[in-house]
Amino acid sequence: MRLRMNQAAARLEESGRLVREIGDEFGMDPYHFPWVFKRVHCLSPEKFLKSRSG
Repeated sequence: MRLRMNQAAARLEESGRLVREIGDEFGMDPYHFPWVFKRVHCLSPEKFLKSRSG
């Protein structure tokens, strides 16, 4: 799961797509994906993106 979430994080950074689109790409429910992402990265996908852009 950690590998998938690392790939998802890279995809979020490079693509500029919506979080739910990335979750769908990885075969995850739009409500489950942010929860799993936060467990792995200790940040929600939105906060992760803000921390990378700022």
